[in-house]
Amino acid sequence: MYALIASALVPVLGIAYFELCRLRRSLDRSRLESRTDSLTGCWNKRRWFERLDELRGKRFSFVLLDLANLKAANALLGHAGADDVLAEVAAEIRGETDRVYRTGGDEFAVLLPGCGLADAKAVRDRIEAKIGIRFLAPACPVFLAGGAGSHDPGQALDDLLRAADREQETRKADRKLQLGAPLTREETLALLPA
Repeated sequence: MYALIASALVPVLGIAYFELCRLRRSLDRSRLESRTDSLTGCWNKRRWFERLDELRGKRFSFVLLDLANLKAANALLGHAGADDVLAEVAAEIRGETDRVYRTGGDEFAVLLPGCGLADAKAVRDRIEAKIGIRFLAPACPVFLAGGAGSHDPGQALDDLLRAADREQETRKADRKLQLGAPLTREETLALLPA
């Protein structure tokens, strides 16, 4: 009798196990998709804030990057063309590190656990140089500008993020001035003393 029950349960348990495995893979895929930007393949803003929370109380550094003039590229190339530029730049940033997050339409962040400010500035400079300036048209230069920050246990993260964002805006404005490109109000304000 037990043999009969066991022989009937084995296929049912096998099917249940197979179904549980399939559901687990589906859940893992959904979890990954909820933390990944579909256009660029980078981690998304949600994952950026999760990682910052996970790193509270630890030493880390970060780089905030802005793809300057993406709005002009969008006007020149259309949405699909600007998306191609964004995806291409993101792929090149990911070639430098796998800890890349798309935190806004034209904004990225790079997280460097265990690193200091000098490391973050070196990564920022390397990424900016790698991307360079891409002229999509004579009056449409697209480039990355970044700000760097370093967090030690006990520091207020919000202040560091604001300072890095201000540095990024200043660097973007400086580069636009060098290229003769027009500045936005925020970029003009970033050039004023704090």
